[in-house]
Amino acid sequence: MTKRKRSEERGCRTARRPRPAQEPKQHLYLLLDDWERGYSIRKVDVEAFDSDTNTPPKRFTEPPVARIEAPHLADPPPYDSNAPWSWSTINSPLPFYNVQILCYALHPDGRTLFVSAGSRRKNLPSTFSFDAERLEWAHHGNWLLPFAGQAYFDAELEAWVGLARDKESSGYLCSCDVPPVAAKLTSPPSWKLGQDKMFSKDSELHRGAKLVYMGDSKFCLIESLFHKDDQLAPGSL
Repeated sequence: MTKRKRSEERGCRTARRPRPAQEPKQHLYLLLDDWERGYSIRKVDVEAFDSDTNTPPKRFTEPPVARIEAPHLADPPPYDSNAPWSWSTINSPLPFYNVQILCYALHPDGRTLFVSAGSRRKNLPSTFSFDAERLEWAHHGNWLLPFAGQAYFDAELEAWVGLARDKESSGYLCSCDVPPVAAKLTSPPSWKLGQDKMFSKDSELHRGAKLVYMGDSKFCLIESLFHKDDQLAPGSL
C-alpha cells in the first residue's frame, strides 16, 4: 500500500501541466509627419492607452523608432511618369471618380474589394466591387456601405467593422453583414452601431480618427488631436 501511494504521488507530480507562455506584448507603429525634414515612425504601447475621452492628449516623450527623410505630401513635386511601376494594367475605367470614394472593405474571399462611391455616369451613390484576379469591376446597387474610410472583416463576428459614416452616428463603431460577391441588392446589407461613442467630432481639438485592425478580433482606434498648447491658425478648426 505504501509503495502504491508513493507511486501515485510521483505520478501526480509529473503530470502537472506546464505554465502557459505569456502572450507577447502588442505595439502599434505610427507613421507621422512630425519632422520638418520628413516622417517619424513611433512605437506606441496599445495596452497603456487611456480610453477616457476627457483626458487631454499627451506628447511623445520617447525618441522615434526611425525617421524617413522625404518631402511632405503638401510639398512633393509631381511624380515621375517615366518611373517603373509594379501594378497590373486595368483596361476598364473606374466606375467612379477618386474624390467620390466614401468607404471600402476587402471581402473575406481575399480577392474582391468593395467600394462605395458616387457613380461616374449618373452620379448616384453606389457600391462596386473589384475582382483582383479577373481585373473587373461589378456594380452591386445604388446604395452605400455605412462606413467612413476603411472597414475590416472580423471572422468572429462574420461581418465588416469600421467607423460609422452618418453624421448622427459619428464617433461610433459599426458592423455590417458581408454581401455575396455575385449579388446585386436593392438595399444595403444589415448593419448596427456599437453601444459606446468612441470620440466626438464636435471637439475643437479633434482632427480625425482611424480604426486599425490588430488581428484576432482586436481593433485600435487612433484619434488625431490638437495639443492644448498648439497655436492654431485662424480658420483651421
